[in-house]
Amino acid sequence: MHLPAFLNSYFEGWDPEEVRHLLTSPKVINVTQGCSVGCDFCAMAASKSVRVMPWPWVVEIANRVWSLETEETHNIPWVGGIKTIQQKRHTINSLFFDSDPLKDYYDAAFDKDFFDVYTLFNPTFISTAGFEMGSIGERAAQKLRNYFDERWPSFDGIRVSFSLESRWARELGDKAYISHMKNVFQVLQPNEITILTTNQNRAATLQAFTRAFGRLAGEVPGAKVCRPHFEGLAKVNLDPAEAYYQTDGSVCCIDAYVLNPNRGVVYVARNEQNGQMDYRRVNFNQMIKSEKHKELL
Repeated sequence: MHLPAFLNSYFEGWDPEEVRHLLTSPKVINVTQGCSVGCDFCAMAASKSVRVMPWPWVVEIANRVWSLETEETHNIPWVGGIKTIQQKRHTINSLFFDSDPLKDYYDAAFDKDFFDVYTLFNPTFISTAGFEMGSIGERAAQKLRNYFDERWPSFDGIRVSFSLESRWARELGDKAYISHMKNVFQVLQPNEITILTTNQNRAATLQAFTRAFGRLAGEVPGAKVCRPHFEGLAKVNLDPAEAYYQTDGSVCCIDAYVLNPNRGVVYVARNEQNGQMDYRRVNFNQMIKSEKHKELL
């Protein structure tokens, strides 16, 4: 008889000092890995299949993170200038990496969705490509909106991406996709909207956005039209142990560890070369005692 993996610790067999280093460093708790949206130009080459971190591991990581907390003041770049915030030093930096957890996170054994994950960590920013009406994603989004309205009415960290160029949008069809996204905008009330389109689909995408939002993109505060930097990247077969990305800095803001649902931990590092940024993922799952891992520490 095989017992569920989550009955063991997420950090089973790890050195306590290495766990402490991991949890006191910049990190992403990637509660889902892979993405059900399937953008044609996915910057992270996300897998079609979605892995979900078991709820007990999410709770364990949250408890360990908050046990190491200290209060600090940070001045961070923000729209229109610098924003000063009081933040726990060891809070996470993000709940997503190659994923869309608001849409995809659900642990049926415990009936937990992304709202439950979010309220354990309270990050300052969330991002999604949307969800369908009547879905678990919508349930999580409605609870999040109520949560923000009651506790943080001025919360301005919600980004929604809009694009016709994804597997999800094509499966729905334009009419249904527009209807679902109209609901997404009404439920979440995002302060930032990224409209992703290749040049050949720009006119159709902007027309679809106007139908979904009810206004022209140029009339919507916080909306911007972007041409993907990574057209076709999702079709490239990347080595899961080491992958390199080149970008202008829009994919990852900081060097950080990424904790994945399968207990695999990835380190994302930046190096400037010829005016570009290189992002290197280094898997060291099951390599905690190795010299390669020690170099990262």
